[in-house]
Amino acid sequence: MLANVLRPRHVLMLAFAMPCSFLLACQMNKGGDAAQRQSSSTGASIAARSSQHEVVIREMKYQPADLTLHVGETVVWKNEDIFPHTVSATDQSFDSGTIPPGASWTYVPKTAGVHAYTCKPHPNMKAKLVIE
Repeated sequence: MLANVLRPRHVLMLAFAMPCSFLLACQMNKGGDAAQRQSSSTGASIAARSSQHEVVIREMKYQPADLTLHVGETVVWKNEDIFPHTVSATDQSFDSGTIPPGASWTYVPKTAGVHAYTCKPHPNMKAKLVIE
């Protein structure tokens, strides 16, 4: 039965494929640390230039509480809390409405300014958005 499965052609293919796979794996691992460091630093520089920012709502707090960004950049608030929350500017320049647990809200500011904001159902939650 094994003879039917392993025909000479299959044995030859396996004999060739196994060392090639091993060499390929070794080559990919060679310098892997350097490649990983380069990838990490590239990722960090891309993140530093990113035009999207994230604020996590967790444990009745906006994290980070203060965020600075530029006009036209995107801010995403992600509600990772167990309660619904809002992102409501005290000067009424923006308001998310209710963000249920597990949901998010995105805002792209069009003008510069400093905007304090709070959660309407939980006014003790306070944060600030600085738009340059």
